[in-house]
Amino acid sequence: MNASLKKFILAVSFVLFSSYNFLQGQSVSSISDSLYRVMLAFPGQFHSLKGESAFFIDPNAYYSTLFVPGIWDCLVMKNPDNGSWEWQGTITDSNDEEDEDEMEKTFKKWKATIDNMTLGGVRLVSYKDNRYTTENTDKFYEEGYAWRLDNSRNNIDARYRKFTIRLECIHEDDYLEVRLLISDN
Repeated sequence: MNASLKKFILAVSFVLFSSYNFLQGQSVSSISDSLYRVMLAFPGQFHSLKGESAFFIDPNAYYSTLFVPGIWDCLVMKNPDNGSWEWQGTITDSNDEEDEDEMEKTFKKWKATIDNMTLGGVRLVSYKDNRYTTENTDKFYEEGYAWRLDNSRNNIDARYRKFTIRLECIHEDDYLEVRLLISDN
């Protein structure tokens, strides 16, 4: 085998290995940096992140111009219940050839990551509400958690006080999805 062929094979192997490692383990800082940029778009209801229309998904949906590592189908969508705009992305779903145990592991990994995350130097804290309780029977939440910026010192700009990150596991019929939703509720 000649030297140029060996270099080519080595280069291809390096690219494939690097891509595989990038897809397998997203760094917490790159996720945090991306979510921080989503947070900065929150006061403007994410309009600065609106890309091309995703009309076939929903008439009020746009592809996000900002992507978070490890999340696909990033969208800016209008919530039909309250009229506010939300940013959301799919982490994994039942179309990804993951079984429910793998999806649960993915869910727990993302929860642990967000539990220990800061955005722009501000810690995220658990936010409790009844969205994921059995009383909320019109939704198909199997599990969910929410976080807000730590405002224990009353030092968060009023425009960001309702900034909420939600990690949701939705189960409807045979479809299962783990997603991240950023909204004001």
